[in-house]
Amino acid sequence: MIISRSGTIGELCMIPYETQYGLLSTNLMKISVNQKVILPEYFCHIIKGGEFIKKMLFEFCSGSTRLFLTQNILDKLLFPLPPITEQLRIVQKLEQLLQTCADIEESIKQSAIQNEKLLQQVLREALKPKEI
Repeated sequence: MIISRSGTIGELCMIPYETQYGLLSTNLMKISVNQKVILPEYFCHIIKGGEFIKKMLFEFCSGSTRLFLTQNILDKLLFPLPPITEQLRIVQKLEQLLQTCADIEESIKQSAIQNEKLLQQVLREALKPKEI
């Protein structure tokens, strides 16, 4: 995983497992977790989705002219750590819910497009000259 250390602190993304090499900016930090204790996907969801975690990050990073995330700050974070099987269940459910949200969002976009087409058709019909 890569996490933003400065600017947009706490922004996190998963690196594909097959990635072997890369260079990181000093504003990014590579994070590896003990997968016998915590799933990387679970960690990502906790960091990305937890307002409580974001609040802690900002509190721990404050006090300087520029917010900066360090390994010591990450070590201070407190979050629920259920057994691996429960983490997996949580990740699967979250992914399912996120997909449902994406599907709903796409449906809303398609409905808006369809509504616009219908509105244009109604306007064309309304503005069409009447035959006598």
